[in-house]
Amino acid sequence: ELYPAQEEAILEIFDGAHVVLDTPTGSGKSLVAVAALFKAIGQGCRAYYTSPTKALVSEKFFDLCRYFGAASIGMATGDVAVNTRAPVVCCTAEVLTSIALRDGEAAKADVVVMDGFH
Repeated sequence: ELYPAQEEAILEIFDGAHVVLDTPTGSGKSLVAVAALFKAIGQGCRAYYTSPTKALVSEKFFDLCRYFGAASIGMATGDVAVNTRAPVVCCTAEVLTSIALRDGEAAKADVVVMDGFH
């Protein structure tokens, strides 16, 4: 059973809203992120999952491979690039910032999940 914050966030995401989820550690934010990525993949969108550190990007890459299969998930950290044409790319915020600055409005970033931003 979902926590109320999870249910509300997932319903908003599937309704097309932007969501900022500020809940304590261990409250299920990752499930909401997976729901957003599931929606993105199902709609043929390009999605990015960002984390502040390379170690967290790597960890999330392997987690998401287990959910969606390795063909659907890529990783870009600046040091490592794996399957970067995948529908979902796990990357550091700096990598996504570079993409946005380089490509501007042409940057294909339909869905962005930011895990821990400051």
